[in-house]
Amino acid sequence: MEKEEDLSKEEKSCRDMCGAVNFSEKKASPGMSIVMSRWIGLQGTSRIVREHGKEVSARLPDRMLQQMKTFGDALPAAREAEIAARFDVCEMREIRDGGIWRALWEMAEDQNAGLTVRLWSIPVRQETIEVCEIFGLNPYELLSGGAFLMVTGQGEALAAELEEAGIHAAVIGWITDSNDRIVLHRTSQGIKKRYLNRPGADEIEKL
Repeated sequence: MEKEEDLSKEEKSCRDMCGAVNFSEKKASPGMSIVMSRWIGLQGTSRIVREHGKEVSARLPDRMLQQMKTFGDALPAAREAEIAARFDVCEMREIRDGGIWRALWEMAEDQNAGLTVRLWSIPVRQETIEVCEIFGLNPYELLSGGAFLMVTGQGEALAAELEEAGIHAAVIGWITDSNDRIVLHRTSQGIKKRYLNRPGADEIEKL
């Protein structure tokens, strides 16, 4: 788990503002979209580079190293919350320790609903993938403060509005009427599915 002293002023503000915000009294219903803003793992990537820069610099160019150090500098939530409120969002949840898998699990628990997500739709930067490969970490279970999940019946419109505001966003899945938490992934034999496991500790705890 991330410690309070490890968080920047911006990260603490973001945690206080958007742990999980309910914008209306209604619960998520089947068919509603799950929208994600920004990219998974940026907070964890930045922290790994700051704390294990020597190992990373031996494998990746210095230009990339310096850029990754800034990934967790500023994690503003106010603009996303303002936009989300205009699109009948049921819940807005920050993706924190445990990464997107934990955030999705907890969201399904809170909404008493199932969900299906497309692995290939989840935004992740190549820098995060490369850092995780160096240390054998799973980017989908990595600190992701500053990225958000939003549930709405207007998923494509919300994602487009966020993009228009300069905030990267994508529809990554949808709410279902079962209790199953399903992840779809592409293989050479076509699209396969697996079930999301109950999340454990954040991957950064392995370092």
